[in-house]
Amino acid sequence: MGLLFLAFTLLVAISAGATLWGVEAQKTDALVVNLAGRQRMLVQQMTRLAREIESGSGDGQRLLLLESVETFEQTQQALRFGGQAPYIQSQRVYLPQTRDLNIQDQLELVSTLWVDFRRSIDLILSSTPESATYLSALHNMESSASMLAAETDVAVRMFESASARKLVKIRWVQAGFLVSALSLLVVGFVITHRSIIKPLRGLEESTNRIRSGDLDTPVRVTGPDEINLLGGSFESMRVQMKEARLELQNWTNTLENRVDQRTEELNALFQVSREISSRLEIGHVLDSVTTKAGELLKAEAAFLCLLDEEGSQLTLHSASGPNESVLQPRTSARESVAGKVLGGLTALPCGVDGCFGVCSIMAEPLQASHLAAPLRVRDRVIGALCVGSSQTEAFNDESALLLARLANSAAIALENARLYAEAERLGILEERQRIAAEMHDGLAQTISYLHIHVDLAREQVEKGQSKLAIDTLNQVESVMGQGLVEIRRAIDSLHVETPLRFTLQEQLSEIVQEFTTTNTGVFWQTNTVTPLVLSNEQGEQVQRIVREALTNAIRHAGAQRISVRLESVNEKIRIIIDDDGCGFDPNKITSSDGQLHFGLKIMRARASRVGIQLNIISTLGEGTRVILTL
Repeated sequence: MGLLFLAFTLLVAISAGATLWGVEAQKTDALVVNLAGRQRMLVQQMTRLAREIESGSGDGQRLLLLESVETFEQTQQALRFGGQAPYIQSQRVYLPQTRDLNIQDQLELVSTLWVDFRRSIDLILSSTPESATYLSALHNMESSASMLAAETDVAVRMFESASARKLVKIRWVQAGFLVSALSLLVVGFVITHRSIIKPLRGLEESTNRIRSGDLDTPVRVTGPDEINLLGGSFESMRVQMKEARLELQNWTNTLENRVDQRTEELNALFQVSREISSRLEIGHVLDSVTTKAGELLKAEAAFLCLLDEEGSQLTLHSASGPNESVLQPRTSARESVAGKVLGGLTALPCGVDGCFGVCSIMAEPLQASHLAAPLRVRDRVIGALCVGSSQTEAFNDESALLLARLANSAAIALENARLYAEAERLGILEERQRIAAEMHDGLAQTISYLHIHVDLAREQVEKGQSKLAIDTLNQVESVMGQGLVEIRRAIDSLHVETPLRFTLQEQLSEIVQEFTTTNTGVFWQTNTVTPLVLSNEQGEQVQRIVREALTNAIRHAGAQRISVRLESVNEKIRIIIDDDGCGFDPNKITSSDGQLHFGLKIMRARASRVGIQLNIISTLGEGTRVILTL
């Protein structure tokens, strides 16, 4: 096969080379024929130029005649002996010397006739027009021009015939290459079919038998060494597959029993994990984990220990089993056993095959066989879960894996319980902050207002301004009524969360309507047509900030005109509250204790809580602008 491919490659290479050579030879022959044909045109051109000299056309014809003579001679020399010849646009081409003797004789005859023709040209160029010498030379030139042109045509036809014969030879050579290539293909097909295809079909039949499950019929294939080696490999594979099938059948029977057992364990683990996670009280989770661990692993006792904040001690928080199973309530987390348990990723067994130590919390009878697994929450260890038995080899590797999975579920349940307790604590703290804000926004400001007007009424009574005092007390009575309404609303908000309106436009419009009952003009406008919907928490904080800003503008700034504007700029929502009040310096407004005014602190806290940007721009005597950017 190697020799066959080598022969085919050589044949293709030689055929390609011969084709390229033929193409180049045809190009050269075409150039030679073209230049030989140009010789006849030069003879006619020189005859015409000689006649134009007689008519007195000028020196230009003499120069053209000399150039034509030089071109003819150089081309004739290259056609006879090979070499450089002038071509178009001052280019020169190389012509090979012809090996055809007949063409050489014809070119020699043309050169002989050219000698007489050239002699006449020289006489014409050296004589004056209309002289006897000139007329005689012109007559001789015209008589020899026809003979020279005819012989030049003969040379052209001989060149064309030689080129045609060469082309025929090339075609015969290409035909020979084609026949040789077809012969090699036939030989290659016969060898390939006998040596490769037929044995491979036998291997294919054997493969189909193996694929269909027939592993008893041997693989018998004869052919070249490579095919025999491949057949031997298939036979070895058949034998191994037959042995593997028998082994798999035995494993299947064993694995079915183990799968049933593992399914029961996983179902039990799932039930345990679901029960552990069903409640969020930490005490319930701790007791449930230890109880279920003992039941699931059929242990005599189970313990759950948690690390202290320093991570130095493990403290027993829950135990399942008899009271005498607990040796001591805590142990050092830096002991050999505790350190290995907390630093590992799975349960650490202790049995007949070796033990790294014993659990210091566990009573001695239960130390015959015990397991301990770390409680991990991501990369943080929070404690350990242990089980013990007085029987040796009570736990195997699968028990260790099961305890590790239970410990992981328990750790997640404990973390969830801790987060739930933390969330409850934060919820209570946040509710306290909200009540403080409610008291400031409503009750505190109302009481402050009443205190000021009661003092004013006292002064008016002391001055004898009874009518003014009565008007002031009427205002106090009115404010007290509003204060009672606000107190009831605050009490109601502690019981039931007040539902918010659906869109931000409706929320702000309702607030503006509430403040239009005052003597101050409050105006509402928006350029946003699309309804804007906020979350309940964000919407509530926005309403409270806007109410606080309006209240401050009316009560403290003495504003006569307030505008509330909602706009959408660059995909951001902005609420702008402008007033024409007295203004203030936001950085210098303080309360009696020197701290930033509590109302401003509450506004900034509310905005920060829900991720709102709050800017307060104010100048003394020029009003105030409050901008909320959502």
